[in-house]
Amino acid sequence: MDPVNRLRPGDKPWRVVLDTDTANEIDDQFAIAHACLSPDRIRLEAICAAPFQSGHLTPEETVTASVDEICRVLRRIPTADPPVYRGSDRWLKASDDAVESEAADAIIELAEREDDPLLVLSIGACTNVASVLNMRPDLVGRIGVVWLGGNSFDWPHAREFNLSGDPHASRALLDSGVDLLLLPAMGVTSHLIATVPDLESHIGSSGELGAYLTQIVRDHHAEHFGWGKELWDVAATAWCVNPDWVPSRIVPAPVLTEELAWRHDPGRHPIRYAYGCHRTPIFRDLYRKIQDHG
Repeated sequence: MDPVNRLRPGDKPWRVVLDTDTANEIDDQFAIAHACLSPDRIRLEAICAAPFQSGHLTPEETVTASVDEICRVLRRIPTADPPVYRGSDRWLKASDDAVESEAADAIIELAEREDDPLLVLSIGACTNVASVLNMRPDLVGRIGVVWLGGNSFDWPHAREFNLSGDPHASRALLDSGVDLLLLPAMGVTSHLIATVPDLESHIGSSGELGAYLTQIVRDHHAEHFGWGKELWDVAATAWCVNPDWVPSRIVPAPVLTEELAWRHDPGRHPIRYAYGCHRTPIFRDLYRKIQDHG
């Protein structure tokens, strides 16, 4: 069977939970906008705040910061009103650990609510969804996961922010047997680069949403000459809109070593692995939807 795609509910939109560390960077905000503005392909049923590593905030405080930022984005999309849930207040202590949270409870309840499977777009540390799968392994087959974590198999190491934030959760997800699409950062989603002039030209005057998204990129870096910013997380929503924009292949699930490198075992269960991103159609779709909204 084809991992993840076997869960596709025909011509209906995906039932989606977006699990995001929105206050960590500035790409999650674009993914939230893309999900909210793509109702023909994404039925956004909840947004969950995931913890992230921070030098001055506890995991619980990062979740609070992300809830606040999620709400700032949603206020600029009045047509969308998904419920927002707090995620884990700590990291997993082992790969079989689990943390109860509003987010984990919501994912479980949504997975059980309907016959159509639930797709979790995990665009941060995968603590929330790993907790769900450890608490309820029977939900494998009812939940699909798209996770932005690690780096390309061709990269020298897998040490990427989301994966490194909670290595136990990363291993739990990769070992769970859940239908998974792995979106690597360096070498794959790193192709999704936007520039300030690009954003100013295409969405900067497109209402409050376009202005806000442009401003957070502008404020992210002092020098804009020749500079571009990766909008990594948009790959997850783009795949839901059109899987051809994020080409992938079926591979054995990689093993995450203690050194945070990939090890490959041909006997492992299959997952989908994205090996590229087509920037132009993805950004055209994103920009046009923001323009139409504005």
